[in-house]
Amino acid sequence: MRLRAERKRRRWGRTRLAQEMLKIADPYTLPKLKSVVGSIRGHETGRHHPSADVYRPLYARIYGRTDAHLFGSEHTLSELTVGPTGTPDADASEQLAQAMAVAEVERLCPDNADKTVPIATNAGSSLKEPVIGGAQMKRRAATQILAALTAGVAIPLDALETLLSALGHELGMADDYTLDDWDRTVHEYACALPLTSPAALIGVLAMDIASFRGVIDRRPEFDLPRAHRVGARLAALMAMALTETGDFATASRWWRIARRAAESSRDEELATWVLGRHALVAQTIGMKSVALALADDAERLAGGRPYAGVAEACAARAKIFGFQDPLAARRALDDLDGLFGRLPESVTGERVAVWGYPEERLLSCRTGVLTALGDAGVADDLADEMARSERIAPRAHTRAELKLAWYLAKSGDREGVGLAVRAMAALPADQHTTAIRRMGARVHGSLTSEARLLPEAQDLRALVAKSSP
Repeated sequence: MRLRAERKRRRWGRTRLAQEMLKIADPYTLPKLKSVVGSIRGHETGRHHPSADVYRPLYARIYGRTDAHLFGSEHTLSELTVGPTGTPDADASEQLAQAMAVAEVERLCPDNADKTVPIATNAGSSLKEPVIGGAQMKRRAATQILAALTAGVAIPLDALETLLSALGHELGMADDYTLDDWDRTVHEYACALPLTSPAALIGVLAMDIASFRGVIDRRPEFDLPRAHRVGARLAALMAMALTETGDFATASRWWRIARRAAESSRDEELATWVLGRHALVAQTIGMKSVALALADDAERLAGGRPYAGVAEACAARAKIFGFQDPLAARRALDDLDGLFGRLPESVTGERVAVWGYPEERLLSCRTGVLTALGDAGVADDLADEMARSERIAPRAHTRAELKLAWYLAKSGDREGVGLAVRAMAALPADQHTTAIRRMGARVHGSLTSEARLLPEAQDLRALVAKSSP
């Protein structure tokens, strides 16, 4: 009610307030005007709460009021949360509460190894028996953290950092890691993301992000720009994993962190990559205007230099135009071809980590755009892509199969829907990412009205719906 009262006091409509927000918000933070108006309506009616990192600061700045005045006890939001998406298990939530209590005892009483310590949990209950302090207590807490993360409990990043600080040894976290060690860790995650379940990756990635943040505070000798470079890549990887699980809102916050960290690193090549990759991801989930703006910013920052981020931006633009402007799409593909010949071998030779741009990715972009355009000559390229992707990763191969199925469906060939069903059914359910689901839906949407009555079409629809978050 306070938000509505503040707006009415200024005699503003919701559209005027939305316009004021768009004027002062960071780039890419807010959606289009109509969506912002809808969010304001939801905030004022209590249907949902304004996010702590986007809308609440905007309300406070525009109305000239403190956060406490505007929101008081109406809503308490934690900082960014990390953990797999899904419905958390109640027992796992209780385990996490116990682990956090143990960590707090360890922080306040580090020498309490031989004492018995009663603990009250965050869930409002108390442990039935006192918990023995020291190594045994910390090992149990460490196990509880790992169980909570894998069970789908979202953990505030600040809380996770506290846990890791108190229990780092039991969790295998080493304070003596160098930045070289962290660079290697980040590269391992970049190689794992295309190969493993994104939901499974989020939990372990979250622990390393929280650990790294704590290490930076305790290691003033670290080269800060280089540390920001590590942080930018970790944040971008988290954003990509969250997007693949369907958690777009949280992913957006991590993209913002990645952009700011990349800027602080003073590494323009990295900053260009973050913008370009974000553009590619944004177009994948249908945010076309955001994707085009990010692509423009990536190319502007690169200033004509052959960076991988520019290739990501060109690919994003080509894929968008593939659905709305055939001539522009082909020009974008030509631009990408020209750029590819100028990319350094360190980029084109990286075939696994997500920041590489090898020939396989060039081919994948081309087949996606040409399939969208209905180009009859794409069939041979799709066969080539399927042969190559089979040696790379299951998801890459499934995407290639689904593109062929899409091409067949657009051509009126009923074999397309059967191929799509077989491709999705063969891929483990935890690998049914956002990109896979959208491609499956695209095949179904291209079927003729008669083909949609086929049993295979019903199976495809069920597969897409079943794998949706």
